[in-house]
Amino acid sequence: MIPIFFIFYFFLAFHLINNYSSLPPIITTHYDAYGTAIKTLSKQDFVTYHICFAIIISGVFPLIGYLITRIPVKNLIIPHKDYWLAPERRKKTLDRLCADFGWLGIVAGGTVIAVNHKLMAAATTNAHGLQPDDLKKILFWAGALMVFFLMRMILRFRRPDEAPPPAETNNEENSGDK
Repeated sequence: MIPIFFIFYFFLAFHLINNYSSLPPIITTHYDAYGTAIKTLSKQDFVTYHICFAIIISGVFPLIGYLITRIPVKNLIIPHKDYWLAPERRKKTLDRLCADFGWLGIVAGGTVIAVNHKLMAAATTNAHGLQPDDLKKILFWAGALMVFFLMRMILRFRRPDEAPPPAETNNEENSGDK
């Protein structure tokens, strides 16, 4: 998972370096519901906030994944925990959880980059604010990817075919007729 983050951070740096020279000295960063500018930042402050926010947002999910690998197994809540966290499968299961949270971090960080890209585009073209439709599209696709990765994570822990079925109550065994 670590190489993916190097690629992600390389893309973040490339994106900023590529766009930095074309940014105006003052960038509008907040708009009201009507598209009117309500907050601005200097170019340097915008880039600093952009880098920090993208790194923090993209890093929170992998941190959660890492912490999951460090907490006691009895405190983890995953479906069919007895099977998936059995000693012979524990490391692989925890590694998969950590990687899945890493992908959620990539999606979250990518969302930050996409929104800030639209802010930079609006600033360099003197457009009238961030278009609500653009933001809706970004958030829709980010939400769809988050749902995809969460569903993939949940479905990984369905009851496997080789796992023993849950014990059923058998009236013959409990009747004492042995």
